[in-house]
Amino acid sequence: MQLRIWHKLFLALLAAILVVTVVALLLTRVSFNRGFLDYVNRLESQRTDALAVELAVLYEESGNFERLLDERNRWHALMDEYAQRGRPGRFGGPTRRVEKPGFRRRSKDRPDRPPGPGPAPGPLGALQRIDLLNADGATLIGKPGPRERAVKYAIEVGGTTVGYLRYVPISALTELDEEADQLFIRQQQQGAFGIAITALLIAGALAVWLARQLVAPVRAIAGGARALAAGNFTERITVTTQDELGQLADDFNVLAETLQSNRTARRRWVVDISHELRTPLSILGGELQAIEDGVREWNTETRASLQTEVQHLARLVEDLHELSLSDAGGLDYQKRDVDLVGLVEQALDGCRGRIRDRNLSLETDLTDREIMINGDPNRLKQLIINLLENSCRYTDGGGRIRITCTTTGVPHIIIEDTAPGVPADALPLVFDRLYRVDSSRNRDSGGSGLGLAICKSIVAAHGGVISATPSDLGGLKIQVEFPNDQA
Repeated sequence: MQLRIWHKLFLALLAAILVVTVVALLLTRVSFNRGFLDYVNRLESQRTDALAVELAVLYEESGNFERLLDERNRWHALMDEYAQRGRPGRFGGPTRRVEKPGFRRRSKDRPDRPPGPGPAPGPLGALQRIDLLNADGATLIGKPGPRERAVKYAIEVGGTTVGYLRYVPISALTELDEEADQLFIRQQQQGAFGIAITALLIAGALAVWLARQLVAPVRAIAGGARALAAGNFTERITVTTQDELGQLADDFNVLAETLQSNRTARRRWVVDISHELRTPLSILGGELQAIEDGVREWNTETRASLQTEVQHLARLVEDLHELSLSDAGGLDYQKRDVDLVGLVEQALDGCRGRIRDRNLSLETDLTDREIMINGDPNRLKQLIINLLENSCRYTDGGGRIRITCTTTGVPHIIIEDTAPGVPADALPLVFDRLYRVDSSRNRDSGGSGLGLAICKSIVAAHGGVISATPSDLGGLKIQVEFPNDQA
């Protein structure tokens, strides 16, 4: 079975929570054990102090510890009092010592015990943890010799130390021999375990919810991607967060909008190019059919009409080829340092006859000094000729064309013409392929609708910017700027 991403995320969260819970439980247990042992040993210390006071009174009465040595049952009685001191229990309620194997408690019916240490109440019961020493440190009752971790409590009579009680503190909870203590420990451990289980269940439920919440945007994006793959470019994702997933959703929406725009542009391109190709072909077909049917004679006028349509078709195909090369990065640019003013003058020399035939006047504002830029002279000359041809084609007879070439700020060329102008809402579209403004700037003027698109690609290849704005002369103003780093 292949795990889904939300399953993996849930398991990762649950594993992290489980590790944290186990570590917290272990640390809590260690902390509790240490704290409880400290508490028990402090309590035992207080009881040992009280026992030392009792032994001091007994010593003062008899002048020595011989009575305890002769009557060991008296020592056992003191140990019983020591074990019961402070009860009822440490934690409320009567308590009793846990009976260990081999341990037998003295009953009221057996007040006397034979001499000897007697059985201990546990592995380290009171009899094993407390020894009686004389003033020189020699063992009187208990385990002889040194003992690890032992603490001595002085037995003083009249300011003189007459002996010591040696006490071995409890080092592990298993050494506790009181049922109340063991019961309290079990309750705390069971409570901590129950809390941990409850926390894990709650955390698991939260992990499921959190995993689903985190995966929901991913699922939405995946669904949107499938919709895009199926061709539904209208699919959009609702952005609900500002994190990386929200940014990814924004990027997806931008992608979908771009694909939708490209498809719309492609469809429009297909319709437009079909129209552009069909029109000259229809004219050619009609002319040839008319000649074949004898409706029209084959003469100079007919031949010129056919030649015009063939030239228009060839120009359209050439422009399309050039744009396709530009899109594919196949246009070859041989860049070198060239004089922009000189290129403008060369282009003007080739267009003056065309401008004159259109009954247009030409105004130039060219700087006297060279403007050197790094570019392909042939492509730049083509750029200038295309812009001049565009003005010649769409400017009414008797109008003006003005061309400016300066370095005000950056090297730039400005070409302006007189009426007719371009509507403000159409200005951003004049560089689109096959776009023509209706009415005066239309196909009847002989353009393919690709000239300005080619100009835009040439300018972009030189790192420049081309823009279209209304002209003060009443027509269109096209400005081309080249970057300073190429000057």
